[in-house]
Amino acid sequence: MKRILLYEPRYKNKYPPLGLMKLSSYHKTLGDEVIFVKGNIKEVYLKQLSVYLVDRFTKIENDIIPETILDNVFYYLKTGRTIYLEAIENNVGFFFPTIESWLRKAFRDARKNKIIDDLKWDRIYVTTLFTFYWDITISSIKELKPYIKNSSNMFVGGVMASVLSEEIENITGVQVVNGLLTDSKRIGLTTNDNIDLVTPDYSILHQISYTYPEWDSYITYATRGCIRKCKFCAVPIIEPDYVSYIDIKKTVKEIDSKYYIRRKLLLLDNNVLASPFFKDIINDIIEVGFFRGAKLKQKTKLYSFYLLLKKGTNSFEYSVALWKEILNFVKQLNLSNKKIASDILDKYFKTDNFVPNSFSLIQCFEELDRNFDIRKITYKKRTVDFNQGIDSRLCNEENMRLLSKIAIQPLRIAFDHWSLRDIYINAIRLSAKYKIRNLSNYLLYNFEDKPEDLWNRLELNIKLCEEFDLIIYSFPMRYSPINDEQKLYQTRKYIGKNWNRKYIRAIQLILNSTKGKVGRNRSFFERAFGKNISEFFEILHMPDSYILLRDIAEKEGLTDNWRSLYREIKEEDPEIIGYIENYDLSLIPDKILITYKDFFNHYYCKYDDLLSIKLNEGRYRKSS
Repeated sequence: MKRILLYEPRYKNKYPPLGLMKLSSYHKTLGDEVIFVKGNIKEVYLKQLSVYLVDRFTKIENDIIPETILDNVFYYLKTGRTIYLEAIENNVGFFFPTIESWLRKAFRDARKNKIIDDLKWDRIYVTTLFTFYWDITISSIKELKPYIKNSSNMFVGGVMASVLSEEIENITGVQVVNGLLTDSKRIGLTTNDNIDLVTPDYSILHQISYTYPEWDSYITYATRGCIRKCKFCAVPIIEPDYVSYIDIKKTVKEIDSKYYIRRKLLLLDNNVLASPFFKDIINDIIEVGFFRGAKLKQKTKLYSFYLLLKKGTNSFEYSVALWKEILNFVKQLNLSNKKIASDILDKYFKTDNFVPNSFSLIQCFEELDRNFDIRKITYKKRTVDFNQGIDSRLCNEENMRLLSKIAIQPLRIAFDHWSLRDIYINAIRLSAKYKIRNLSNYLLYNFEDKPEDLWNRLELNIKLCEEFDLIIYSFPMRYSPINDEQKLYQTRKYIGKNWNRKYIRAIQLILNSTKGKVGRNRSFFERAFGKNISEFFEILHMPDSYILLRDIAEKEGLTDNWRSLYREIKEEDPEIIGYIENYDLSLIPDKILITYKDFFNHYYCKYDDLLSIKLNEGRYRKSS
């Protein structure tokens, strides 16, 4: 049995790492032990080291009860504080001096990243995501290297690795697996298996504390690749060949039998409408229970994990999952019931940091159930989401009719260029005709577009909502290069040829209040983005604090004062506005600052100033 570590860096992301989940399933079929870690490898190692050391302690002193010292061993290894050694001494006997010396050495070694050979992993797989996560990803790869037995068995894959494979290998010395893992020989195994077709192991998601927003989704593909070769897209690099049909039925049914039954079907196809088998794909979706109006009779996670643990598969993962859900359940009880539940927990749970055994968890659940009746069943609406969006250029009567047969919500339609507006409008008309009312789209900006193109697309969606009584949520998506000579892909500092830093920051601030989306409400849109393009550019030039805290700035009369000065300067000396677009007041010549001090003073107004409403005339000055 090999020890396998699956690792995802500590960035926030919506979807769980499918590649690692497939590797988990594959290695478990080989009888290997699989651990999934997101971000904090040191803490995971210290927990494993704690168990390893306590096991050694029990071999020299039989009377030690592991549960009585595990937490304190872990806390000592983590902090080095002697208070935890004293607590350990109270629970061990004659051999404490020996145990103390082992612990002190283990603490020193851990601080120096000296990893015990028995606890090193045989294989480590690291997933990557966007190129602008460069720094955190590279530092994570370097941090992991002491934990592998043989560096030749450490592999990096995923989006960033596929796009920047040479750069990653040069900096880290770790082997990169770019594209899809269709042959297990690429990771040094003797088999010849297509790991990309393996059903993902959803159970490993319970090993970590992070909760992915799309945890309740079947995440899969009905096609691979794309027929387009858009310059801004990484798909041609990662999935260069278009695969027109993948049977999702087997995957969904296997997930149902092994893991938690899910409410949503999330398909990551890059261009599903290009498939000549689109009708078959729709029929597959209907067959697995995602027809229009479908509802799921769903058990709670607490009840489901109890049943899965009793089945005996993935016992460690479902022990963790049930443990977490029991603790969450108790937290939500009122004071009197919490006391009853806490007394039950104390009977079965002896540590704070280490998962109880499956028998104790099952017994604990059943006693809680006798007191609180926690085997609830709910009915929830099912949804299908082609999350990468459909190609408006391929929308027609037939495929829109087919889409209307499934529980599509929302229907995402890409609207990357203003030049595609007539094609896009036709796609929206068809969706309205077939009563698909909940829509969404991605609006690419900061690429080759102009700022007014973004406003035009947003405003068009408002008009279409009004005309067809639809709900369209727009998601402006800022372009960042997947690779460039200046290496701006590492920092998200790329500025398109028609954009500038001030415009980019203004859009970010506007979207901040809506969590990145723009709805159908015209009054909100016009206040946020302006009633016309002229007002839109005015808002783009507005001081940051006035955008983010608009109500306060308007109430204090600051916005009106700034707007009056802005319009006057724009009319009489428009070159002055260019200094704002540079987004660096320190570059403005003193002569200009003095001449237009009333105008530029507004840009020295900080967020905290508005929040405290302590604005006094002349209090702002040029930063030193």
